[in-house]
Amino acid sequence: MQPHCYSIIYPQYFIPQAQLQCARFAGTSSIQFIDEATYTGPVFAQLDEALKFIARNTKQAIVITGKLQHDVVPEYPVEAIREALINAICHRNYTDPGTIQVRIYDDRLEIWNPGLLPPDLTIEQLYHEHASHPRNPRLACAFHRVGLIERWGTGTIRIINLSLAHGLSRPEFAAETGVFKVRSFPIVVKAKTEGLQLETRLQQALDFIRNRGSISITEYSELFRISRRQAQRNLAQFVKIGIMRTDGKRSATIFLFPPDNEEGIKS
Repeated sequence: MQPHCYSIIYPQYFIPQAQLQCARFAGTSSIQFIDEATYTGPVFAQLDEALKFIARNTKQAIVITGKLQHDVVPEYPVEAIREALINAICHRNYTDPGTIQVRIYDDRLEIWNPGLLPPDLTIEQLYHEHASHPRNPRLACAFHRVGLIERWGTGTIRIINLSLAHGLSRPEFAAETGVFKVRSFPIVVKAKTEGLQLETRLQQALDFIRNRGSISITEYSELFRISRRQAQRNLAQFVKIGIMRTDGKRSATIFLFPPDNEEGIKS
């Protein structure tokens, strides 16, 4: 087989570090392994295998919705994790001997990729609209051609929006010791006796805020036909995990997007 063929079906022939490592750890530190795998071959195959690894090493909640079949809700939103992995593949520094790593702990999921942000892009800008800066434009073009990325600098915004819509707190982006990291934190998914799961209420409440600018306890209560006390508990939970913020006091309290994420959620 000619060398250029190896570059297509086995890129590690030229770039040994073009791998994706996954690990599930016991507890909240990287000491004891529960499961571990290293994936090589084409990047699309690495992506698929990593998603399978994450699925079997994270929780799946069973939600009773009144339909003939129950819903299975993953601990982390699949689309957000896929977006984060694609970002890592397209933006990592392939001259660095390190590899992309997925680290799953009891309290979080982290994706590490070698390489820091471009000099003109800050961590704070990732939470808002920003220009696209693909470190590896040919890889970005390949993922764009199959419809997996848009090349508009919206990858981090999609990760944020998909995480919030799933009921998670806002993911964290960090650049530490030459590595860019995405951290996602789970919440417990519970079935609600009122007939609508909390995630569905959250998504509809977010849509309401997008259209109206805010939502009140009364509006939330009427939207889902639940008591004001239940509405207040739901909204308080959304505020606690950072999805919403409050403005006003007592009966005049309204709920809005956090100021540092308003632009991202509305985009």
